[in-house]
Amino acid sequence: MTKTELDWLNLSAAERNAPTRKLYQVLRKLHKQLGGRFDDLFEEAQSVPLTPSLDPYTNIKRGVYDRRKMRNIHEWLAQNHFAFAQSQAPRLFKYPRRSAWDVFLETHSVKGGLAVVPTGGFGLASRKPHQNGIPVFQLSQEYLFELTTPEPAYVVAFEEYQGKWHPLGIGETESTLVAHVGTGKTRLPCAKDGTPIPLMEHDQTGQHGFAFVLCFGQKPTPDQAGLMFYARDHRVAAMQVTMQVRL
Repeated sequence: MTKTELDWLNLSAAERNAPTRKLYQVLRKLHKQLGGRFDDLFEEAQSVPLTPSLDPYTNIKRGVYDRRKMRNIHEWLAQNHFAFAQSQAPRLFKYPRRSAWDVFLETHSVKGGLAVVPTGGFGLASRKPHQNGIPVFQLSQEYLFELTTPEPAYVVAFEEYQGKWHPLGIGETESTLVAHVGTGKTRLPCAKDGTPIPLMEHDQTGQHGFAFVLCFGQKPTPDQAGLMFYARDHRVAAMQVTMQVRL
């Protein structure tokens, strides 16, 4: 069972007041980092539309707000922005949560099919020593991904570093976030004609994780929320691999 800091449904109005005001402040500070419309961020966090009002935030600013909505806001912050939220309100964020994205990857996980390999030849002689089964690369050493698919699919990739996931370009440019691959092995990133485009890490040592999501249907939107929605109506498969980067 996931640990939580507060039992929102059983707290009194007085007990909810201070944490309610604090979580609202955390959302406001997060919005400054993320940008966009605060209303959109707030609705996503509380999982329901805002109540029409001249100022829908009047009550929450005073620490008076629906307990179920506050539970949603608390868990949304904990699942999606735990490190930031903990830095702002450590007493309210003691226990890391599994994000919806983590659950998605686990639910659709497929073993094998993805490897990170060095360029300049793909034989064993070109590989660096492994560390606990994880391939090791040096800073500025070029690498590619070798993806094996059972049938044609669209592919969207992400890189995880220090607990944060980032979109990974796998086409001709860094902004090309969706690629279409055929059956069998494909080396990514690659140009439209299939020519591999090597990657390298310039300054971020340590462990890097990668997730490739295969979409067997129409072309998906290349973001986590869009892929999770896509999976409701289409087959998907998630392949993951890890590598270590050293000086």
